[in-house]
Amino acid sequence: MAIALTGVIQLGSLDLPWNGIVILIVSILSFLGTGWWIGPIWRIYYNRELA
Repeated sequence: MAIALTGVIQLGSLDLPWNGIVILIVSILSFLGTGWWIGPIWRIYYNRELA
């Protein structure tokens, strides 16, 4: 997470706003991809489907 944010800050300092935005989106997606948030959500959804 810290590495991704560091990359966003470094690219954000360039004169390419769109580049920083793209990297920010990719960083967020990669951070969300770790699964720390989708685990509980998926578990709740799955339990509701079984109920």
